[in-house]
Amino acid sequence: LVHFGLQELKPSTIARMLSIMIKTHSGLTENTHIYNSDGTDISINNEKNALQTWNIDTFVLAINDLVPTVNWKDVVKELDHPGFLVSDRQALVLLVTALRRALPVELYIDLLYGKWNNVEGQLSWVTQAIRYPDIFCFGDHPAHPVLIDCLKHPLDDTKEIWTWRSLNLIECLLRMADTGLYPTVLDIFRRGIQRAGELIFLGLLQLTSIWTTLKQDLLLLLIPTLLSNSPNANLLLNYMWNSQHQTTSLRTTLLTSLADWYNRANDNEQQTRLSRVLEIVQDLKTLPTLLGAQPMTFILDLACLASRRGYLKLDKWLSDKLREHQELFVQTSIQYLRKKAPQLLLPPPLSKDDINFKPISNAETINVLLTVLQLALSSITNKDLIQEIPTMLSTAKIFNTLSSSTTIAGTTTTTTTT
Repeated sequence: LVHFGLQELKPSTIARMLSIMIKTHSGLTENTHIYNSDGTDISINNEKNALQTWNIDTFVLAINDLVPTVNWKDVVKELDHPGFLVSDRQALVLLVTALRRALPVELYIDLLYGKWNNVEGQLSWVTQAIRYPDIFCFGDHPAHPVLIDCLKHPLDDTKEIWTWRSLNLIECLLRMADTGLYPTVLDIFRRGIQRAGELIFLGLLQLTSIWTTLKQDLLLLLIPTLLSNSPNANLLLNYMWNSQHQTTSLRTTLLTSLADWYNRANDNEQQTRLSRVLEIVQDLKTLPTLLGAQPMTFILDLACLASRRGYLKLDKWLSDKLREHQELFVQTSIQYLRKKAPQLLLPPPLSKDDINFKPISNAETINVLLTVLQLALSSITNKDLIQEIPTMLSTAKIFNTLSSSTTIAGTTTTTTTT
């Protein structure tokens, strides 16, 4: 420090010195040049056993000796300057070691969570701390911890998980994402969700005054993950649905995510996922709300399953939807029938031994839907639909005759067990 010719060590000077040290933490014994105030090269000790990184303890002791009144909190504040960057694990080690020697974490953690001008530098510090919680764990120093009382199944006790038990950290990241760093912050959250999805989910919900694009995107990302992997899924989704803040946004996000989760499944998985969705919406007592959404295959499939489970009178629901949405609902219903009963589009079988004969799954549900569509024929203007519905009705009648001896509404059908 004497070689630098410094007469007064201000917090800004100390911060910049510390910043340089964490960026040049390795290779100091090889071709390293440091110059004093008059431009003279100060040689580095190149002895065989010389240290290859900065002695950060000595640095802090020297500062305290030269400037006994130094305010290290001001030094931390001055780290918010152009060029500050925590690039890797060793840089984080040096920075954290210096600050721990200088002052308790509780005295500066609010500065790390606060708004910085050099947001990239702030994010680099946060990123490395999340990556290496054995060096610095945010969960050990949360000004406001994520509340986990609603969880029935305990979380694993690891620092990789507990570093996310800081509402301040989650809020800080959401804020930084809105400064043009959305992709980087999203990637940080993605990695965190792999280990601490439940904590991050609760943290997002408990930040009741914040609603950003990233928050919504993260919830949409988290819900399918919880449905697939979390033993606390029902409790967490119940917590979300019954939130007293941002209620409309949260409920819309939840229902949208459930529909997307169903739609992304392949044909073999869809019914399993549909049963899971029905279980959840029944638990939330929100089946009528979901079934009141815009007609789409997912909603129709859910209504049919709810009917087979005894939760819904299907013919009345279909008639109400038809009156409300008219031809849009007819189109949705036809799409559903094409997918669930493709036999209706094939040449009708002549007997049970016919190669085209394959019993229709959930035939009773299909027949109810066809009956409602038949009643709607007079109000349909689409010529293709006008032709397709009678064809389906005719083919279904043949299938029913071949498959069953039970007469329902003038046709013979098999009552299919759900």
